[in-house]
Amino acid sequence: MQIDWFTLVAQLFNFLVLVWLLKRFLYKPILDAIDAREQGIAQTLQEAAVTQQEASAERDKLAASNAELDAQSAALLEQARAAATTERQQLMQAAHAEAESLTLRHRQDQQQELQQLHAEIYRLTLSEVFALARKLLSDLANSTLEQNLVEAFIAQLQTMAGDSREELIQALTSGQAGGLVRSAFPLDADLQQRLKDSIAEWAGAQVPLKFENDERLICGLELSAKGLCSTWNIATYLEELQASLTEQLSASGNPGSAEPVDA
Repeated sequence: MQIDWFTLVAQLFNFLVLVWLLKRFLYKPILDAIDAREQGIAQTLQEAAVTQQEASAERDKLAASNAELDAQSAALLEQARAAATTERQQLMQAAHAEAESLTLRHRQDQQQELQQLHAEIYRLTLSEVFALARKLLSDLANSTLEQNLVEAFIAQLQTMAGDSREELIQALTSGQAGGLVRSAFPLDADLQQRLKDSIAEWAGAQVPLKFENDERLICGLELSAKGLCSTWNIATYLEELQASLTEQLSASGNPGSAEPVDA
């Protein structure tokens, strides 16, 4: 069989031209399109990966935020519970303290009322006792007793010393007013003269004297001049006794020693 080389070369040439044309106008665009598609897919995948990473990071951030919120909520709840517990304890303590205070005030009021009752009983008792003592002394007064009281008063004047003595003598001897002698009972002329002589001897000069009666002086005498005075009176002893009793009872905590009574 004879080969037609011209035809063969022509066909080979046509095949090469066809291959070049296909590569030039068909394969290259297809390959470029495939490359572009692959690049687009790769870029999309890359963007998806970035988006996934961002989403994962956002999810982690959200989870952390939720955990923090849970922790804060738990802390706030615990604080609220602790505050409620503290408030309840404070209210209970305040209520307990108020109850104790009311109980204490009630006891104090009762004790004060009892003390006032004892004080009133004590005051009335002392008042009756000293009133009776005054009455008895007043009823027992007689001429002998009066003379003894005058002598006791004169003896008391003799025992005065210091500034009190000098001031009273100055008040008695300065001017013409003299002095005033008061007694619970009338003094007869002899007793008045006995007092005048004794006071003149004591003061070192004659002293004009006036005499008055004062029932408030129980078996006693009082010499006064210009606001100064010297008194000897059994009532004074009664008052001193009463004050002493009141002081002793007060020191011993007796509820009846609230105030001294009028003797």
